[in-house]
Amino acid sequence: MTLTSYPSCLAGFALALSLAGPVPAHAYDDRKVERPTGSGGVGIGIDLFGIFDALRNSGSAQETPESPPLAQQGPQIPAVQSMLRWRIDAVLKGGWPVVVAYRAPAGTAFELSFEVGGETPLRRSFEGSADGRGFVQFTLPDNFGESVQAGTVSFRAIRALSGPTQSEPRLLGLGCGPLAVGSVAIDEVVFEPPKVRIGAGQQAFYGFHSKSDFNRAAVDFARLERSGGEVRMVRVRSEEVRQSVSRNAWVGREPALTWNGQDSAASVSRGPHLLLVRAWAPEPGDWVIAWSPDTVTVLP
Repeated sequence: MTLTSYPSCLAGFALALSLAGPVPAHAYDDRKVERPTGSGGVGIGIDLFGIFDALRNSGSAQETPESPPLAQQGPQIPAVQSMLRWRIDAVLKGGWPVVVAYRAPAGTAFELSFEVGGETPLRRSFEGSADGRGFVQFTLPDNFGESVQAGTVSFRAIRALSGPTQSEPRLLGLGCGPLAVGSVAIDEVVFEPPKVRIGAGQQAFYGFHSKSDFNRAAVDFARLERSGGEVRMVRVRSEEVRQSVSRNAWVGREPALTWNGQDSAASVSRGPHLLLVRAWAPEPGDWVIAWSPDTVTVLP
C-alpha cells in the first residue's frame, strides 16, 4: 500500500464506524494485546480488533467463526491429576507455534500429545539430559484448522525414576500461539518460602515474570499427595490475577501477592504445594501455563 492510499483507507474505516453506530465501552480493553509484526511497513494507531468487534456486534459485519468458550476461559486443568499423566483443555490452531520448557533428569522421558477434533494427534517425545533442563519449539500441523478451536494437550511420562518428585520428568512451561513463544512467555515463577507456619501468621509469596501482554491471568494452588505409588496434584484454590500482565514486567512484587495457605473452603491445606500460572488473550486465544519449580510446604 502506498502513502497516497491511506486517506481512502481511513475514510473506509470512518464509514464502517458510522454504520456500526457508537462503539460500546466493552469493545476495548485497557490492556492492549500487541501482536508480533514484521520489520517493514508503516504502522497506523487504530484498534482494529475493537473496530471489528463493534461491527460484528452491530450486525454490519459479515459472519466470522466465533471463538470457542475455552478462548475466553483460558486453559483448563482438572482438579486432580497425576504428576506422570495429565491433560489440559485449551484452544489450538493450525500453524501455531508451541514452546515447551521442562525438567527431565537423565534416564527419564515423556510425551506430549496435541489433539483437535477428529484430526490425527501430534505427538512429540522428549528425553532427559545430564543437566535436567530442556527447551524446544515447534509448530502445530495445518490440519488443526485455520481458526482456533477447542483441543487437548496431554502429558505422559514414558520413563520415570523411582524416588522424590524432583526425579520425575515435569513441565515448567507450555505455551501456544505467537504471544506465548520466543521463550515461554511466563518465564519465571516464584513461590516461596519453602515452608510457612500458618499458626505463626506466616504467608507464602508468589509472582511471575511475563514477556508478553495478556488480558487475563489466574493462579492455581495444588497440593502434592502420594497415591498408589504416584504423586498427584490436587487443586485446592484458584485466584484471578488482578494485576496487569504486561510485556517485560513482574507481577506480584509491588504490591506483593500472597497466599494464606488456605483452600477454597477457608481450611488450612497442609503439605507441599505447587503454584500454576495461567495467562491468556481471549482474542485471538494465545495462552501459556507455567509451574513453580519449587514447592511451598504449609504447616499448622
